[in-house]
Amino acid sequence: MTPLFYLVPAFGILALLYTFVKSAWVTRQEAGNDRMREIAQYIAEGAMAFLKAEYKVLAYFVVIAALLLAVMGYSSSNWLIAVAFIIGAFFSALAGFIGMRIATKANVRTAHAARTSLSKALAVSFGGGSVMGLGVAGLAVLGLGGLFIVLLMRFAPEAFHLAPNVIYSADKVFTTQVYSVPTLDTTQVTNIYYTNVSLNSKILNDGGKAINETGFVYSTAPSPTITSTKITMSPLPIGSNGIYNLYNYPYNLT
Repeated sequence: MTPLFYLVPAFGILALLYTFVKSAWVTRQEAGNDRMREIAQYIAEGAMAFLKAEYKVLAYFVVIAALLLAVMGYSSSNWLIAVAFIIGAFFSALAGFIGMRIATKANVRTAHAARTSLSKALAVSFGGGSVMGLGVAGLAVLGLGGLFIVLLMRFAPEAFHLAPNVIYSADKVFTTQVYSVPTLDTTQVTNIYYTNVSLNSKILNDGGKAINETGFVYSTAPSPTITSTKITMSPLPIGSNGIYNLYNYPYNLT
């Protein structure tokens, strides 16, 4: 696996660090007068009460869905699917909490900044929105990237030792078939003339597989093979005034 994969969760952590820094900056901005702070406090309490009620309902759904995924994963693939689902649900809830928290803080501070400077109000509001946006993206990248690396270590640890930029197929299990070497009987060379001879052979055993090709090979070098000059018929034409080494062969490989 290429080391660049480790940058994925690293970028997620970097995004979260930005959200913490930017959230602290938004919090340090002036929240307005006492009345504005009082109203902002009521809004923040209502938002947190809403999240508490929502998360309570979602918790039941997450538990039931995780149990179903664990049962289905145990029977068909792997129960760790449920763990991945729970982690995703937790990060999703955390993103909602971060977004709601910074939104209630940024609202009143944006309203107060707008009383004196439109550009300052835009900076505060944009800062609050970037905290929400990068918080969601950072948690998503961190969760997906981290889970990918952890699950890869769990199910395919050999991938960390493979060369990068090379695609490997999944392992395949197969059984090879064993065939014996064919046997044959070659008769004496007959009808030897100046430019040709006659050859004959008989296959005694095909080795358990049909013969694809049969013939003779010849060469001026000792022990010719099927990569040498070969013919599949008789008589064999050869050049004059030469000494040739001749073997016949059967061939039953595909």
